[in-house]
Amino acid sequence: MKLEFLKKSFNIIIKFPEYFLFFLSFFVRIFYFYFIGVHPAGDTHFYVKGAEIIINNNYNILSLKSAGYSFYYWLYPFFLAVLNNNQTLVVLAQIILQSIAAVLIFKIVKSIFNFKVGLIAGVIYSLSWEIFQWDMYVLTDSLFLFLVILVLYIYANFKKDKSSFVLIYFLMILLLLLRPIAIPFLASFLLLLLWNLKRNQKIFLFSLFLLFFSGLFIFLYFKGVSGRHGVSGYFSYFVSLFEKGVVIRDREQFNILVDWGLHPITSFLKILINRLVFFWAFFANQFSFSHKIFNLAYLGFLYFFSLAGFYKAFASKIKLNFLIFFANTIVFYWFFHSLTEIDHDWRYRLPVLPFLIILSSYGFYVFINFIYDRKKNFKTNI
Repeated sequence: MKLEFLKKSFNIIIKFPEYFLFFLSFFVRIFYFYFIGVHPAGDTHFYVKGAEIIINNNYNILSLKSAGYSFYYWLYPFFLAVLNNNQTLVVLAQIILQSIAAVLIFKIVKSIFNFKVGLIAGVIYSLSWEIFQWDMYVLTDSLFLFLVILVLYIYANFKKDKSSFVLIYFLMILLLLLRPIAIPFLASFLLLLLWNLKRNQKIFLFSLFLLFFSGLFIFLYFKGVSGRHGVSGYFSYFVSLFEKGVVIRDREQFNILVDWGLHPITSFLKILINRLVFFWAFFANQFSFSHKIFNLAYLGFLYFFSLAGFYKAFASKIKLNFLIFFANTIVFYWFFHSLTEIDHDWRYRLPVLPFLIILSSYGFYVFINFIYDRKKNFKTNI
């Protein structure tokens, strides 16, 4: 009786995977939200205040400019303003968007690999606490991940339709208006767009993109976009972290004693190498024992099977353009944050998790097939 029920349930999942993944992701997040509620964060006030400014100015997003908000922080306050700055509604909206994201992950991976790998990826994404915990915060992370996955979904499934690129470019602009760490993803995605072009076209467009972003950075740096949340403010802040030997923000016990006068290169490399290692850390010392075990199991699974999945897919030459894009995005974020700031709660590692999930899903799929084939061969030999 139980076996029959399981077979029927599995058949329903196979027949309606999108509905299964949406509701799995939705109810996991709602269950967590029921116990946790809206989680406070230090930056929440910054966005809530921005939303108030927009509402008080008849929902004019440009009012943030006169209030001193840099353009790469405009979208999230507007998102809050649309939801009447109600933090509960914001979290519920993020839960719905992330439930849709789980379905999009399935469709992305299905188009790159196959149905089974897509289903594995969708389930892992739905159940990933490292991801859904951030849906409870009034912060940019949840909306950012959704837009990243939406861009990738449109490209993976509709790249032959030239009109889809209008939407892709629009979403890329939204990402730029959401948070500055969109830059590593956009840089990697632009390289993906260049993949099928001829050599001369690649060189020309790459040079154009490089010139545009370099000019944009210089313009913003010298045009008064300063202060703590401006380009020049951030630049000075990140330099100061290196000067102080900071490896992990707000964790002084990991600071490194450096001598910039006598050994500037050695000091820089010490800090950089430590940050490169800590970016992938499984847990922090203050975590509980159960939290450490959970992270060790979850991240250990992701790290091992993503490497195995990338190696196997690359060796089989499966969608090399996507594989290189995934690898580029992960490496870009790895070095971007190692050169700027590593947070003690690894919040800034979040953008690489969907790509690790995609690769690890394929690695796990290959592993399961390997075990199944070995078992089948063993029975045949008997």
